[in-house]
Amino acid sequence: IYGLVALAAAATTLVATRGLRAGLAQRRAGTGGADAANGWGVLNWRAFGALLTVTGLDTIVQNAVLLFVAFLMLAKGMPLYLATASTVVLLAGGVFGKAGCGFLAEALGVRRAFVLIQTLTAIGLVALVAAPGWLALLLLAPLGAVTQGSSSVTYGFAADLIHPARMARGYALLYSSGAFAAAGGPFLFGLVADGVGIETAFYAMAGAALLAAPPIFLLPLRRAAPSS
Repeated sequence: IYGLVALAAAATTLVATRGLRAGLAQRRAGTGGADAANGWGVLNWRAFGALLTVTGLDTIVQNAVLLFVAFLMLAKGMPLYLATASTVVLLAGGVFGKAGCGFLAEALGVRRAFVLIQTLTAIGLVALVAAPGWLALLLLAPLGAVTQGSSSVTYGFAADLIHPARMARGYALLYSSGAFAAAGGPFLFGLVADGVGIETAFYAMAGAALLAAPPIFLLPLRRAAPSS
């Protein structure tokens, strides 16, 4: 059933983007053509490297928290059904956090908003370790909001760093690096948890969240949208 749904989605996307593909030549001509961009279309590798660092650390923390929160709840003595439900609560908080963090970025500016979100993430992770079991459950939704919502702030930078004729390649590079981070992060924090305890692993996640904040200042300020 999943396979049939995926095929239907692919066919729908193919039909829906027909008009976009038809206008590709005109758009490339308006931006100087594909030859005006380098191989990956990255306009500023220093800033793009900072973006990869920010999104990589952010993704590492997001996925590690989702994976290991149930183990932390079990270590606090919570029953199995509540420990496993903690992942769902984190994800539910993240749904609202993605919208809320976007509004926060509009209100405070992207850089300050991201620093605030990462700081709240680090504080929330430390508080989650320190809190007794039932209080920790109450912290899960707001923690999920800041942990999972931060990506809505960072990925918008990519459009300003990639040539319009190479937008697909640039975003592919960005998301692929995030996928590698998502795969490697839980492995590394798993080693920490096995070696020195699940609580220390969460402290390490808090540290990684804080490390993601400084590189945001290497990114250029977002361009204002042109007025109609």
